[in-house]
Amino acid sequence: MESINYIAILVAGIAPLVIGSLWYGPIFGKIWIKEAGFTPEMMAQGKEKGMKKSYAITFIFSLVSAYALYYLMSVQSVATISSAITLASLIWLGFQLPIHLSTVLWDTKSFKLFVIYSLHSLVALWVTGIILVLIS
Repeated sequence: MESINYIAILVAGIAPLVIGSLWYGPIFGKIWIKEAGFTPEMMAQGKEKGMKKSYAITFIFSLVSAYALYYLMSVQSVATISSAITLASLIWLGFQLPIHLSTVLWDTKSFKLFVIYSLHSLVALWVTGIILVLIS
């Protein structure tokens, strides 16, 4: 593996947070709130309490995920957007999708929530892979 491009990993680590803020905000926010069982009071409490810690932890794990994808892409000699999307899709299909599905099956969450969560992780992986190809 050649030298690590920390700038690519940093930018790729930020991308899922941006995607998540759009995904769980203007794109699917109302459906997500309803399907997750949040009340307006719960949402207000969350905003009032502050979410700095949650964002910080999410960012750290986004960086870990970006590094892991960066590593896998380097091992597989992924250098094109289409091959990055293929690798990200396989990771999603083989690892993330089954986990999201088990959440729906065992935690009795709705199918809509499963779709929102699982497609968010797929899009985040795609964008992370694309960023890593473009910046690396």
